[in-house]
Amino acid sequence: MKLKQLLRGNEKAMTTGGIGMRAYEFDTVYRNGMIDVPEQYRRELREAPVKVILLQTERQDPPESVSFTALALPTKGFVFNREEANER
Repeated sequence: MKLKQLLRGNEKAMTTGGIGMRAYEFDTVYRNGMIDVPEQYRRELREAPVKVILLQTERQDPPESVSFTALALPTKGFVFNREEANER
C-alpha cells in the first residue's frame, strides 16, 4: 500500500489507497482525561471521527552545572608555522 503525504505547516494530509487521513501535530498537556486541541483545528475537527496516538514527552532533569579550570601550557619558544598547520 503506497502512502502519499502532503505537508501544510504543522498539518499533514495523508492518503493510502482511497482512504484519506490528516495528521495534526501540536504540543499540549493531558489533564483530567482531556486533551486540549488548539483553536485553529477545532472547527475542522468538530464531531469528526478521529484516531488518537499519544506520544509522551519524557521529562528531563536540568543539566548539572559544569565548571572548567584554567589550563596553562608552556609555549615559550614555540614558533607557529601557518603553512604546516594547514597541510592536509
